Amino acid sequence: TPAPTPNFPVIVAAGDISCDSATPQLPCKSKETSDLIAAERALHPALIVLPLGDLQYESGTLAEFTKNYQATWGRFNENSHPTPGNHEYETRNATGYFDYFAKVGVAVGARNEGWYSYTLGDWHFIALNSNCGNIGGCNAGSAQHRWLQADLLQSRQKCTVAYMHHPFLSSGQNGSTPALLPLMRLLYENNVELVLAGHDHLYERFNPITPEQVPDPAKGLRLFTVGTGGRDLYEFPRVLPNSDVRNNQNFGVLRITMRESAYDWAFVNIGGMVIDSGPGICF
Repeated sequence: TPAPTPNFPVIVAAGDISCDSATPQLPCKSKETSDLIAAERALHPALIVLPLGDLQYESGTLAEFTKNYQATWGRFNENSHPTPGNHEYETRNATGYFDYFAKVGVAVGARNEGWYSYTLGDWHFIALNSNCGNIGGCNAGSAQHRWLQADLLQSRQKCTVAYMHHPFLSSGQNGSTPALLPLMRLLYENNVELVLAGHDHLYERFNPITPEQVPDPAKGLRLFTVGTGGRDLYEFPRVLPNSDVRNNQNFGVLRITMRESAYDWAFVNIGGMVIDSGPGICF
């Protein structure tokens, strides 16, 4: 397999990350998952880090971010492109999240929005804000929906990754997020390959599907939930159709190696073991 080049970055992603050390009853493995990122960066110096929301428990205050997140995943801020979770909004308007990343010089979108996009080499990345109730909705015609539609029309990259905190579909205890359906339809109609999320503290991968949950191996959305960044792990009370792989025994990160019109994924636990892996192509 050819080695990745600057046009084809390696990314790591996970959400639900950093605990306050005053909650010893929780596993709080953010140091271990950040060490895993450090090992990946030693191999890939241009590594891209996608923190998938709920970065800092319990309320995402600036003081919490500075005390806890900074010492673990904050080590990679210069390579990070985060998205906010619901715990960030435990602080009014997620001001701790926006203040922290402004302080360390990381662009995370406008304060009343939290969505943004960027291009790295031959790949396009879309960070969405799935806290629909805090941003005026995610419905068709909403500000984020209009922005996403324009962004997808303007993109010239063949390969695209979209990511957010809440999963559109999940077999975990928090479950699916139907409010994201209008955004998923836009992603599907514009041939987006990968959709990453957290929120449920577990790992799950769906077979490629349409937004209406019909299998579509040719151009379906490949959905990942990677809520394994460190806080704790959840149960699977149900198994949704098209759910292909589920794991709630391991903290870890999803590594995606971008290639020309293709990619490889691997879910890697904090012991360095690959739990799930496979290839995919861009449409």
